[in-house]
Amino acid sequence: MDNLEFEVSSASGIKYDTGLNAVNKDKQDVDEKSMIEFSAKLVDLFKNMAEERGDVTYKKLKEVYIEAANVYREDYSQKKNNWCIAKIFLYLDIKTGRKIQTDDSYANIDFEDKINISLEWAPSEENLESAASIIKEKELDYDFESIDNLYLEDYKPLNLKWE
Repeated sequence: MDNLEFEVSSASGIKYDTGLNAVNKDKQDVDEKSMIEFSAKLVDLFKNMAEERGDVTYKKLKEVYIEAANVYREDYSQKKNNWCIAKIFLYLDIKTGRKIQTDDSYANIDFEDKINISLEWAPSEENLESAASIIKEKELDYDFESIDNLYLEDYKPLNLKWE
C-alpha cells in the first residue's frame, strides 16, 4: 500500500492536480518572473545607453543583442548574456569609427544602419570587460537558454474591430 498511486477526480470527471505538476509549475512561475525582470532590465539598459550616446536608438541596441544571441555558440568562453552585451560594445565601437581587430589585422568598418556584427568579429577584451562591469553594476547576471525565452519583442497592438 506504500506505493499506491491514484487520481482524484470529481463527479464531473475533472482531474485535480495532486502534486508533481504543481511543483514544476511553481518553478516555471519563478523562471518566468526572472525572465520578465531580466528582460525589463535589459530594455532599461538599452534605453539608457541610447540616451547617453544620442547617436543610436535603443531598438538598434536591442537588435544587436538579439542577433548576437542568435549567433552565439556554446563553445565560447563567455556566458551568452556577457557575449551579447560585449557585442553591443563592439557595435558601438564600429559606429564611432574605432578600428576593429579582425583575425590578425585591423579594419575600419563603415556602415549605416546595418546590424550584421559578423560572427568572425569577436568582442575585444575591453568589450568583454565593459560587459562584465555593466552586468555587475546593473544586476544583469542571468543565464538564459534561448533569446526566445526573453520578452524583448516590441508591443504590437492587435487590430481588432469591435462591432
